[in-house]
Amino acid sequence: MRSQQKPNIAVKRAKRPDGSIRENYYFRKMIEGKEVYIPIKAAPDTPEFDREYWAIKSGLKIMNSPKTTYKSLIESYMRSSGYQNLAQSTQKKYRSYIKIIEEKNALKDCRRTRRRDVIAIHEALYGLPRKADGVIQILRILFNYAINLETIPTNPAANIKLFGPQKGYKSRPVAKQEALARYCIETGNDVVLMALRLGTGTGQRPGDLVKMKGTYIRK
Repeated sequence: MRSQQKPNIAVKRAKRPDGSIRENYYFRKMIEGKEVYIPIKAAPDTPEFDREYWAIKSGLKIMNSPKTTYKSLIESYMRSSGYQNLAQSTQKKYRSYIKIIEEKNALKDCRRTRRRDVIAIHEALYGLPRKADGVIQILRILFNYAINLETIPTNPAANIKLFGPQKGYKSRPVAKQEALARYCIETGNDVVLMALRLGTGTGQRPGDLVKMKGTYIRK
């Protein structure tokens, strides 16, 4: 029976190849409003375990840890010339994906990321293929940057097959578009008629059409 009854201790169990159960100990701590699990490497019920526990609890382990977290890597990359020389629009696009990565992994050690971890992230976003591919592409850039810093030896996101361009909406036949226009005119449905004219006349995406201002439309 374990004698470890310290607060904030969490135990995660994993099955070994031989069928036995391995118990991994973590210190559960709130950092910047997020619950983080910090691994305790020492064996339970030992003086080393106690020293590591109190080092984490007092903040010493976090303060003395190497600067290899995703948060540190991202901050360093965003200060680099490689990022600063990008067009503003490209920086904005990158930041949207960087935010997704940082929200989940800010305090995790980027050196421990394996190819299977990156593939799992990609598959988890299968329902949002553009977002999934964007996250993988940014991870590739971050890991390449980490390689240049000699933080990691290889890129775990390299050569992962992307979901690729998705099929767009199939346009309606012109005859059906004209039939809808006639119906709108006959019934006085100006809203649908405007949506039809804007969609077929501008070629903009639905989201961009919604954002168009009335002053622009009247011109």
